Amino acid sequence: MKVKQIFLALLGLQGAVEFMISMMLLFNFRSTLEQFFGITYSSPLEVFGLILGLYLLLLTSLIVLSIRWTQQGNPAGTALGMLIGAFLMAVAIGSFVKFGDVNAIYVDGIRGLLTLVLAIMTRKKAVNA
Repeated sequence: MKVKQIFLALLGLQGAVEFMISMMLLFNFRSTLEQFFGITYSSPLEVFGLILGLYLLLLTSLIVLSIRWTQQGNPAGTALGMLIGAFLMAVAIGSFVKFGDVNAIYVDGIRGLLTLVLAIMTRKKAVNA
């Protein structure tokens, strides 16, 4: 399998997951908060559901743009993929440093690193082709 196809598949999977989580946060915040994150719901948290849901929707849109541009051979697609990967790694490192949350390293850190590395490899293959 080509590196580009793996990169696009990883982005597609991430985009689908981000989209599903954003919809759950936007339309069923209480259940999502309690079942997925183990946090007891209280009404002041409602604004965070909206903010997180919209943030994940924005991230989904950026992932879709990266996929589309990469398919079209536009270098902006891999550049955006690198930015997404670096951002996910920054979130993981920040969560670990600030809160000692190792789960963020496992989830966001690993997929961020994979996204970044695959975007760089895809970019290099496109330049050398």
